Amino acid sequence: MTIGIVETAARLARETLAPRAAWYDRDGVNPVESWRDLHRERLLAIGIPQAQGGLGLDMPTYVAVIRALARGCANTAMTLHMHSTVMKFIAALGTETQKRRYFAEVIEHGRLFGSWGSEPAVSLSRTLLMETAIREAGEGFVVDGVKHFCTMALGASQYMVWCALDGESDMGKALVLALVPADATGITTDGKWNTLGMRGTYSPAVTFAGVRIPREAILGNAGAAVQVGVVESFGLGYAAIYVGIAEAALDFAIDYAKKRVVKPENIAIAQDPTVQRHIGNLAVRLDAARLVMEDSAARWDGADIGERGNLANKAKFLATETSLEVTSKVIQVVGGRGAYKDYPAERPSIACWRRSARRRSESRRECSGSAAGPRGPERSTRRTACDLRLGLFLRCSWRCSRSHPWPPPRRPWPAPPPTSAPSTAPRPISSRRA
Repeated sequence: MTIGIVETAARLARETLAPRAAWYDRDGVNPVESWRDLHRERLLAIGIPQAQGGLGLDMPTYVAVIRALARGCANTAMTLHMHSTVMKFIAALGTETQKRRYFAEVIEHGRLFGSWGSEPAVSLSRTLLMETAIREAGEGFVVDGVKHFCTMALGASQYMVWCALDGESDMGKALVLALVPADATGITTDGKWNTLGMRGTYSPAVTFAGVRIPREAILGNAGAAVQVGVVESFGLGYAAIYVGIAEAALDFAIDYAKKRVVKPENIAIAQDPTVQRHIGNLAVRLDAARLVMEDSAARWDGADIGERGNLANKAKFLATETSLEVTSKVIQVVGGRGAYKDYPAERPSIACWRRSARRRSESRRECSGSAAGPRGPERSTRRTACDLRLGLFLRCSWRCSRSHPWPPPRRPWPAPPPTSAPSTAPRPISSRRA
C-alpha cells in the first residue's frame, strides 16, 4: 500500500472536503470545487495505470483512499469511485488511441467520467439486462433509452452508458459500453434530484433520443464488460465509502460524548457506562467491517472474476449493515441534538439509509448467490431488522417534515432564454450546474 497518497486523501478530506460537505447535501449539487481539489492532488488519476501517466493504485491503496475521502465528504468519495471505475474499464477494454485521448482529458484537464447503468424498469440485483438500445447507423452508432440514478449529470464531461445491441437478447453478446460526450445532441434531463442523503451525488434521470456517437466511442467488444473483472470492483468501493461514513459518525459521537456535560452530576456523558458500552460495541463492529473490506482488497489481484464478486459482495454487505447500525446508534448517543443539521451526525445517518435502501438487498442476494451457486428468479420476502429500522426512520421523518419541512428549498435553475421551452421541459445534459 502507498501510504503517502492515503495520507494526502485524509488531509484533503479533513481540511478541505469536510467543511463544505454539508453545503453540497443541502443544495443537492455536484461537488465541483471538491473535484478541482482532487485534480490538484492528482487523485482523479487513481484509476489510471502508471504507464499512461496515472497513479495506478493497487486495490488495498485504492479502497483506503476512497474510505479516507468518505470520512470528509461521501458525495466526493462516491463520485470519484464512479469516475475511477470508468478509468479501469478504459484501461481494460480501450484501444491505445482511446487510452491516450481519455486519460489525457483527466490528467491534463481534470475532467470526470460518469457511469450510467440503472434503468427505471430493470433491477440489476435480479439480472443483468439493459433496455437502453444501441444500433449501428452509418459510420457510427445511435443510442436510445432512459437511465436512472445518473450520477454526475451536468457535471462530468463523458458518460459511460451501459447499452444493449438492438435486437439482441443475450446480454453476454449484447452488452456494450459507450462513451457519450456530455454535449452530445439528444441527451436531456428533467433535473429532478430531491432525495434522502448523499444529495451531492446529483443523479437525475436522463433520456437518450437518437444520440449519435462515433465508432471509436465504443469500449471493447460486445459482452466484454463482464469478462475483465472490473464491474465487481463497484461493490468494494461502496464498502469503503460506507465504512468511511460510519467512522466519521463514530468519531463525532466520541468527541461529543467527551464534551457533553449533564447535570446534576456535572460529568461528561462519556463516563456513563451505557454510553461506553454503545461506543465500544460500535467500534468493534466497525473494526470487523473494515478488516473484511481490507482482506477482500488484499486478495483482489490474485482472485479470478468469480472470486472477486464474492470478495466484493461480502465486504459490501457487512459494511452496509454495520454503517446502518453505527449511524443509528450515534443518533441515540447524541440524543435529540443528533437530528440538528448543525451537527455532523444527521447527514451520515441519512446517507447510509438512502444508499442501503438501494444496495443492501443486492449485496445480500449476490453474496449468498456467489457462495451457494446460481440464483433463482424468486426474490426473498424476509425482512431484516435493518429493513424495519429503515421503515421506522422514513415514517418518523415524514411526521417530522409536516412541522419542519425538509429539505430546504433548492436554488432555482437559471431562467431559460425567452425563446426556450418552459423551465419544466427536459434540459440538455450539456448545460453545467455548479
